[in-house]
Amino acid sequence: MSLQLLASMAGGCIYGLAIYITGRVPNPDRAFGFMYSVGLAGYSVFAALFPVLLRTGGFLVALNCFGAFMLIAGTTAWFLPNRDRPDAEPPSRTRGGVPETLASGMALAGLVLFELGIFAVWAYTERIGRASGLSLEVIGGAVAIAGIAGVAGALTAAALNVRFSRLSSATFAVAMVLLGDALLWGAASATAFAVGCCLFSFGWLLGLPYFMGAIVALDKTGTLTSLLLPAQTAGAVLGPAAAAIAVGEASTHGALAVSFLACVAALGPLAILTIHCRRPLTAVN
Repeated sequence: MSLQLLASMAGGCIYGLAIYITGRVPNPDRAFGFMYSVGLAGYSVFAALFPVLLRTGGFLVALNCFGAFMLIAGTTAWFLPNRDRPDAEPPSRTRGGVPETLASGMALAGLVLFELGIFAVWAYTERIGRASGLSLEVIGGAVAIAGIAGVAGALTAAALNVRFSRLSSATFAVAMVLLGDALLWGAASATAFAVGCCLFSFGWLLGLPYFMGAIVALDKTGTLTSLLLPAQTAGAVLGPAAAAIAVGEASTHGALAVSFLACVAALGPLAILTIHCRRPLTAVN
């Protein structure tokens, strides 16, 4: 337990630092897209190799391989930027007539709601599949394929950047998530379940960079950027908790309903901020 706690703390620190640095570079939406695509791809590869290492060399060999990988990855810290974005401005008290504190809180609320909607379903993926009469092997295969769809979503965000504005891109991403929810709601076959998981994962990793980018666009001091990880964590904690309240003994539709409502609600703050703070939320940062 102590080792798990230390590993979790170290992983959280590294992830938080990666988010902060990525958010302080030019074109943060594109940078977030690349970060999640590379991170998810690397995680998938290591997740596939870990059982092989565990089976052939034992726990210590697998753990040492992971440690060696982290050391190698850590050398890239020398290439990280140590200066702020070139477009950094002095902090102001208002954004398009919206008080700075209110605008910041709305942007963070949008990210929390989006992550809440995502994890409300992601935490119950296995139960949703079992409720549809699927085996664990089929569910695991669908989740693995959904990982590839997630990489595609993140790469799409990196390619598009803010070409169609953050609100438009986030709305399309939420639509993909809701379509995935709809397929999972009535999944009567393995194909429907797999397609639903893929659409859900694609929309998740496509939308996440834009919700994070909207926060970074309002941040000229780095304070809001440092709150990205706590906001994501809050959504990841509240999502399963809200789903647990809504899920019944014989049905998982409550979790999907929570996801639907939270993801739609997440667009509200982003839409308001886009109208009242149009330039910082549509310009390339």
